[in-house]
Amino acid sequence: MTGVVLGYGDPLVQSAPWLLEPMSGWRRSPAQEKKQRRALVYTPSRHDPEKSAWRGLGALLPSHAEAGEAGSRGESPARLRAGITRWFTRVITESEIDPGKLVRLRLVGAVYGTQQSVIDEIYDDSVVLPVVTLHETNPVYGGLAVGAVGDADEAVKALGYLAGNLVRATGGGRPDAADAAARHLGYAALDGPYRAWLRGLARRPDLQAARQEWRETVRRHVLHLARQEISSAGPAACEGRAVDLPGRGELLMDAGRAELWFRTKLHQVLGPPAAP
Repeated sequence: MTGVVLGYGDPLVQSAPWLLEPMSGWRRSPAQEKKQRRALVYTPSRHDPEKSAWRGLGALLPSHAEAGEAGSRGESPARLRAGITRWFTRVITESEIDPGKLVRLRLVGAVYGTQQSVIDEIYDDSVVLPVVTLHETNPVYGGLAVGAVGDADEAVKALGYLAGNLVRATGGGRPDAADAAARHLGYAALDGPYRAWLRGLARRPDLQAARQEWRETVRRHVLHLARQEISSAGPAACEGRAVDLPGRGELLMDAGRAELWFRTKLHQVLGPPAAP
């Protein structure tokens, strides 16, 4: 006799799984608190599979995550880091470990499909970082690492706006699709440089100089991609066309205006370029 039976399975019901499961991050759920009529309910935080591990670094480090964990006005925290990362923080803070020693934090998860009964996608990524970024009482290195991710996010966002505006200037496609494609290229270009910068962060005593070095790296890569976007837009983008933008009304969008807006935004988020 041969055969197979596929079943949905029985979910594990625990009153407070966030106290037992050390490998997941958690977020407070007001909807579940209301539904279950309980004062406090946490549900697992889901990682966006489109994001590399380093882009979600803020949820792993005490410098950023603990701010959300502290809550406001004495309330329970909005988010809880995974127990394993909290354990890392405690060991590093209470021990005499070389600040430059590298540890690897690995993210593994699944994206569920129809009725949470099938797995559509599995993601597996990791980030290597010096232990000093996980230090609780000396959070400056961790804060710098998270701030650098913010620099990348804002610069890539500006690149996406440029690509969308170039499509508006030509009238030959979907601005939102061009925006998303440009952001994907931007993050791909910054993935290796950020990981390398983060690994060597503990060896940088001048944190301001380290942040400026990263911003110059971001600027260089994003400007390179911007030039490619403008070049591929062709003559139609140089001529431009009248478009109606929310909050700005109708105006002429061309390659020149799109690039001006892009460079202005880049200057705002990264500051002025370093002196040669």
